[in-house]
Amino acid sequence: MKLLHKACFALALLLATSTAAYSQDSTSGNEKFAAGIQLGNQTTGFSFKYRATEKITGQVTLDFTGSITNYGVRGLYAFNTGPFYEIYGYASVALFRFDAILFTESTVGFGGGAGIEYDLRGLSPDLPPLFASFEIGASLGSFDAFSGFSLLGTGIALHYRF
Repeated sequence: MKLLHKACFALALLLATSTAAYSQDSTSGNEKFAAGIQLGNQTTGFSFKYRATEKITGQVTLDFTGSITNYGVRGLYAFNTGPFYEIYGYASVALFRFDAILFTESTVGFGGGAGIEYDLRGLSPDLPPLFASFEIGASLGSFDAFSGFSLLGTGIALHYRF
C-alpha cells in the first residue's frame, strides 16, 4: 500500500509540474510523453506513454491493485488520425502475478486490441492536453493453478500529455 501512495504522489507531482509549464497556446499535438490512469478488466493502474513517431507509441502499464496484478509493455499503432481523435490497435506482453492466501504464482501473458483516443481540447481549446480513451481487447496466459486464462474486456483511460 505504501508503494501505491508513493506512486500516486509521484504522478500528482509530475502532473503539477507539467501543468505549471503548460502554455494555453500549445495545441500543436507535439507532446511526446503521457502519464495517466487506466481502468479496465485487463489493467487498472498507472500508464506511461512515449510517442516515437506519428504512428508508433510505446506504453508501460503498472497494475498492482488486486489479487491478479500485471506489469506490461504495449506497442500502439495509429490507424486513423483526425483533428482531435486517433483510432489505434495495440499488442501487449505482461507479467501477470496471482497472489492467493496459500500460494503466489507468476506467468507471462499476451494481448491485443483496439481503441480510440480523444483530445479533450476538441471540446474547449482552453483545456490542458488531456486525452480520454476507450479500448476493447483480449489477454491470454496460463497459470499452473488454473488451466489458463483469457480475458476479453474493455477499458478507459485518461492521460496528460507533455
